[in-house]
Amino acid sequence: MKILSLRFKNINSLKDEWKIDFTQSPFKENGLFAITGPTGSGKTTILDAICLALYHRTPRLSVISKSTNELMTRGTGSALAEVEFEVKGKAYRAFWSQRRSRDLPDGNLQDAQVELAELESGVILASQIKQKTELVESITGLDFARFTRSMLLSQGDFAAFLNANANERAELLEELTGTEIYSLISERVHLEFGEQKHALNLLKMQLDSVKLLSAEARDEKLANALALKESLAQKQQQLLALVDCLKWCDAMQAKTLETEQSLLRLQDAEQAIRDEQYQLQRLADSEPAQLLVPLFERKQQLEQQHQILDKQVAELGLQLVGAQQTLKELSEQQSAAAAALNIEKQAQQALNHLIDTQVQPLDQKLTQSRFQLTQCQQALDKSRVIEHELNNELSAIQVHKQDLTLENQALSSLLSQYPQGQALSEQLSGWKTQIAQLIEFEQQRGEFEIQHRQLQQSSVRCTQNLEVNQQQLTLAQQVKITASHLLAATTAQITELLSGRERHQLQQEYQQGLDSQNGRNELLKTFEQYRQLYEIWHELTQKKADNAEQTIVLANELAKVRLQWRDKNQQLKDVTGLLSQEKHISSLAAERTKLQPGEPCALCGSVEHPLVSEYQGINVSDTELRQQKLQQELEQLKLAGEGLNLTLSKLELSEQHTQQQLTHSIGEQHQLLSHWQFLLEQLGLSATEFALPAAWNRANDGKSSIVVGGNETPYLDALDSRLRIFIAKAAGEQQRLSECVTQLSGLQNKEATELKALQQAESHAQGLASAGEILSAELRNITQSIEEQTRRINRLDEQQQALSQHLISECDQFGVNLPTIKSSASEYLQWLSELSANLQQWRLAQQQLTQKLQQLEVLQQSSSNISQQLTKNHTQIEADKQQLMAIEAELKALNKTRFDCFGDKDIEHEKTQAEINKQQAENVNAALVSKQLEASTLENTIKTRLDSLNEQFTHLVTSLTEHQQHWHNALDASPFSDETSFSAACLTQADRQALQALKSELDTRLHQQQALAQQAKLGLEKLQQQGQLAGYQLRLAPKLRIEHSELEQLQQQLTQELWQIERVLAEDGEQQATQGSLVSQLEAAKQSFDDMAYLHALIGSQKGDKFRKFAQGLTLDHLVALANRQLGRLHGRYLLERKGSDALELQVLDTWQGDAVRDTRTLSGGESFLVSLALALALSDLVSHKTSIDSLFLDEGFGTLDSETLDTALDALDNLNASGKMIGVISHIEAMKERISVQIKVNKMNGLGVSRLQSQYQYQGLPD
Repeated sequence: MKILSLRFKNINSLKDEWKIDFTQSPFKENGLFAITGPTGSGKTTILDAICLALYHRTPRLSVISKSTNELMTRGTGSALAEVEFEVKGKAYRAFWSQRRSRDLPDGNLQDAQVELAELESGVILASQIKQKTELVESITGLDFARFTRSMLLSQGDFAAFLNANANERAELLEELTGTEIYSLISERVHLEFGEQKHALNLLKMQLDSVKLLSAEARDEKLANALALKESLAQKQQQLLALVDCLKWCDAMQAKTLETEQSLLRLQDAEQAIRDEQYQLQRLADSEPAQLLVPLFERKQQLEQQHQILDKQVAELGLQLVGAQQTLKELSEQQSAAAAALNIEKQAQQALNHLIDTQVQPLDQKLTQSRFQLTQCQQALDKSRVIEHELNNELSAIQVHKQDLTLENQALSSLLSQYPQGQALSEQLSGWKTQIAQLIEFEQQRGEFEIQHRQLQQSSVRCTQNLEVNQQQLTLAQQVKITASHLLAATTAQITELLSGRERHQLQQEYQQGLDSQNGRNELLKTFEQYRQLYEIWHELTQKKADNAEQTIVLANELAKVRLQWRDKNQQLKDVTGLLSQEKHISSLAAERTKLQPGEPCALCGSVEHPLVSEYQGINVSDTELRQQKLQQELEQLKLAGEGLNLTLSKLELSEQHTQQQLTHSIGEQHQLLSHWQFLLEQLGLSATEFALPAAWNRANDGKSSIVVGGNETPYLDALDSRLRIFIAKAAGEQQRLSECVTQLSGLQNKEATELKALQQAESHAQGLASAGEILSAELRNITQSIEEQTRRINRLDEQQQALSQHLISECDQFGVNLPTIKSSASEYLQWLSELSANLQQWRLAQQQLTQKLQQLEVLQQSSSNISQQLTKNHTQIEADKQQLMAIEAELKALNKTRFDCFGDKDIEHEKTQAEINKQQAENVNAALVSKQLEASTLENTIKTRLDSLNEQFTHLVTSLTEHQQHWHNALDASPFSDETSFSAACLTQADRQALQALKSELDTRLHQQQALAQQAKLGLEKLQQQGQLAGYQLRLAPKLRIEHSELEQLQQQLTQELWQIERVLAEDGEQQATQGSLVSQLEAAKQSFDDMAYLHALIGSQKGDKFRKFAQGLTLDHLVALANRQLGRLHGRYLLERKGSDALELQVLDTWQGDAVRDTRTLSGGESFLVSLALALALSDLVSHKTSIDSLFLDEGFGTLDSETLDTALDALDNLNASGKMIGVISHIEAMKERISVQIKVNKMNGLGVSRLQSQYQYQGLPD
């Protein structure tokens, strides 16, 4: 990865927009450059801009968002950063920007805008923050952490890595190289090992829990199932025969009832026709009247029209008289209005002549005079204002001249204080440089003294720490022994609690007890359900028996009622026939009275009349009373039969519902018995001791149920007591196991804690021993450092004395007093500041004196000019006053003449008023003319309409006379005597439609009932024939129903037994398949567990430290090899290597001293820099994930190096540059500025708080 260019705007102290193109000169010719500038000027800001463009964060600020942005320069409204970079020969552009609302410095921060694009094509690859960050990491192979460790290197951080202890180095190495993945792998292996071990144990338990039927038991189940299937086939045939017979019985009863009901409905239809005979007759009578309705309606319509026209003719006659009177009045009003209009026109003409000839010329002269008066008055006022302003200006000039004279005197006095001011100003810059060197010497001496005191304090502290270390080491050994004894005691308690068992065996027993507890609870729940089901079954059985008895009784009663109904119905038919004959005979009573012995009958011609006396004795009313009585009795029998039939139907429905409930309860009983047997086997209980009673008349399998008679409640109570005693005993045993498990868990936790304490004690003792060795070496190093620091302080004192003497001699030549040699830096700076300020005031006073003399000459000339203007302006004022008086006299005379002629009236107002009066007269005249015309038109219209109505009236009278004659002729030819009888026979349209619908409905109903009665009769005869052929008897239906119910119940019982046997066989088959599957799974799990156990032994650990330490060791070996390769190019003397122990510790080989081994903490500052730089470059290669790093930026503290070490460092950088890398170094060391010709200079702007780059880096924007 190579940085091609950088563009940024308003980042930290670097205000405005800048661009650095690393592909152009001078970076193109020399890839080693320095970023220089004073402290705090913004050198590191350039590196921050690179991070910001790529990753939207910097090493110093990790969060830059809409709510906070501390990078944006104060007082600006926007910031941006853009980097062009190259990866594997392809160039990209990364962009970031953020602004405030309306680009105002105090506006709210807006969302950041980002882009990642291909440089050549301009295609935008990402425009969202998360997407862009992920894509940058994917393209470069560097996340933010790796980027800041591979391209932006800080030597101080890696010196910390070099001098860190083993544990700190492990953490740094994991953080820098991302080797935390090995820790996660080790933890995952440990976790997977535990999970597979648990899964293997679970498979073994599942395999042990699989139970299969023996071969004998399976053969017995198969034989029982075959026998039950044969029995079920026989019962099914019997059931089918019974179902056919019962269906025939039900059909016969239904068809008989249907036939009887159809006959009754036919009689009702016939009676309805007789009841509506009057309405039907009305419909028949209306048919002739309906033919005369059109003639009658036309006659009435003509009569109504005759009345309307007669009324309209009378009304129009009255309207004609009124219109003629209105026309006469309007003609008179119009003549008067025309005369008034002529008067108004003459008055308007006289007014206009007066205005045009006299008034208007006077008004024009008045307007001109008033304008001249205003102009003259304005000129006079302006001249007076100018005179006042000129007087004020002249007074101000006099005052200013006096002030300038006084200021010139003060400036002359100030200039006399420094007669050699110009030469002294030129010498001041040299004194500043010498005083800065004095201050720097003083600061270095202070720093050396502070370091000297710190080293002495460190020596004392190190000695004290060494003594404390020895005391702590002794105490740690004692703690280690105590922890070992406690661990042994806890282990003994665990062994005693287990009583020879393994720890997992106790947990398995407890878990099995928990599983059994669920089974016991389920067993008790099943028993309670079974007991409730038994009580329901007992109630349903009793209800079924009661219904059967009541059904038989009601069926017998219904048969009796039906026989009685048939007898009564036959009697009613006989009486009805007799009554019909009697009524016919009675209808011939008139003819019988005419019969005479020996004379022929008028009807039959017979001359013998033997039964005349008998016919005369017939009494029809007795027969009718007998018929009515029989009808009432027949209706009562019908109601009684329907009530019995309804009650019987309800009983049949109740019986069916009860049978369904019984079937359902028996099915549930079978399921509960099967589940009960399964729970007994699961819990290992005796099937005889805990057997449930069966609610039917045979045992199921003799194991889980028993057959009892009478009331089973005492047996169920006893079983309930035994069951609850068993559950209570099992719960007590489970409680004991729970206490043991809890106690074991506490002891195991205690054991783990004590083991951890022992390990910590051992580790602590080992660490204290190592720390003692380190403290001894550190004390030796501190002593050497104290001696070196004393020599540095002495050299600084000598240099400071020589420079101070030279500065004093130069100050004496100019008569300036310098502070004493022992003065502080603030006194020197204050003296320089005061001297510089005085000289600045001297130069300023010299410039001001020249300027003020020039100002005096200008003021004198201005005073003469103003005096001349005042004289000229006074003459103009007097002339304006004379002209104003003449204009006022002329204006007064014109006003008097105008008032005498026209008063104070307004010309336009008078003209407007005259025009209004004339217009009103014209409007009145025009309106009257219009009304006169309208009245004339109305009169003509009324006359025309009246003539038309008279003509229509004549034709209507003729037509009415003709239609009245036609109507009387039709009425005479009809069956109606007059118009009143015709009106009585007519029906309204609604009544006619209603009667027609009634007739249609009655006819349709009669035909339907006749067809239904015939159909029911044929159906009943067909069923009777089918019953005779099959030998069915309707009276046996109740008995057959009971037999069908018992047979169906027996079939369900056999089906349930067969289902239970088949279910047991199916479950056994499933268990066999499960056993085979579990065996295969167990073999595969054993193979996988063996592999995982081997892997766990190699790298698995709970905290992940086993594999992590191994991987970090390999990584450190790789890092050392890379660092030694860099050291060979930088300096050939030293090599790095790992210590022989497992800890991640480093040591240095000095190849110039026979590969002597040295601790890294014994290296000098320059040596430490070279080794640290080699480590930094090695880590850069290590974390770059195979991405070539072609650009390096070193934010390095070179100021701590002496000249020799600095030369070595610069040579190393030259070597790196020669290998093809572009290297940028941040520093303010003068020696580096001399060695590195290409520099990016950051200049601070004094007093502004911002900095600038050189002008060639100022971004000018894109060309137009």
